[in-house]
Order: sequence, then C-alpha cells, then structure tokens
Amino acid sequence: MFSDVIELISYPPIEDDIGDNLVDEPTYRQVYAIEKGVRQSEFYQASAVGLKPEISFEIRATSYKNEKVLRYKGEEFNIIRTFRKNKEFLEIVCQGVIIDG
Repeated sequence: MFSDVIELISYPPIEDDIGDNLVDEPTYRQVYAIEKGVRQSEFYQASAVGLKPEISFEIRATSYKNEKVLRYKGEEFNIIRTFRKNKEFLEIVCQGVIIDG
C-alpha cells in the first residue's frame, strides 16, 4: 500500500548565547507514503488564493509532526495544506519550492 518514501523536514530552533532564536540544521525523517495527484477542485481552490498545488501524499496521521517541508525523489516541496482523511490517515498537499538565483 505505502510504496513511496518521503522525507519530512523540520528546522528545530536553537538559541545562541544571548537567547536569540536561530535555526539549526534541518532534520530529515523518512516516512512511507502513497503519492497522489492533486484533485481538480483542490487545484482551483488553491489557485484562487495564490497557491499552486503540484502533488499530494497520503501518510499515517501519527507520522506527521507539523513539518512545513518535505523531500520526494530529490525535490523539495512546501506543505501548503494537510487534512485528515479519517482517524488513521492524513493527506498532505504540496507545491514545489522556488529557489531564487
């Protein structure tokens, strides 16, 4: 069932010597997922508010820890929406990360 592997990426905050919050190196956590397409209604609703959903994944709800970024097949995606499908599963809707430069 879960044949794809995604990496959920978190950026745990750390404090410097004077108490300012800094961002530490990212932490990667592998999770089994099912790659899904973006539904047409989801695409148009997101486009109306300036988002461009490209891909979605289904994972076990207990695997998600409020990460905002994931990596799949070497490409990073921003997580733009999550929703529970039922008690056990969560769907994650993503758009590609735009790199300046």
